Amino acid sequence: MPRSRKSRYADEYRVLLELLADARIASGITQVELSKKTGTSQGMLSKIERGVVRIDMADLLDYIDGIGADPIAFMTSYLKAIGWKPSGKKRKS
Repeated sequence: MPRSRKSRYADEYRVLLELLADARIASGITQVELSKKTGTSQGMLSKIERGVVRIDMADLLDYIDGIGADPIAFMTSYLKAIGWKPSGKKRKS
C-alpha cells in the first residue's frame, strides 16, 4: 500500500530538521549563538529543530547562513538524503 503524501512529507521534513541540527552542531554554534546571528529567539530555534514550528524558506536561509553553511551544498545534501529525483516535467511559468 503506498504511503500517503502527508506521511512522505512528514518524513522528509524530519530529515530536514535532523540535517539542520546536525549542521549547526557540526559548525560548533549553539542555539544561543545562532539566535544572536539570526535574530530568532533561542526558544524558537529549539521549536524549529524539534518540529514544533515549521520553518519557511527565508528563515531556512537565515539559519543556514547563520551557521556558516553553503545553502546550495546544504540543499544538495538534503535532496540526496531524501532520495529526490527530478520528475522531468516542465512547469508552467
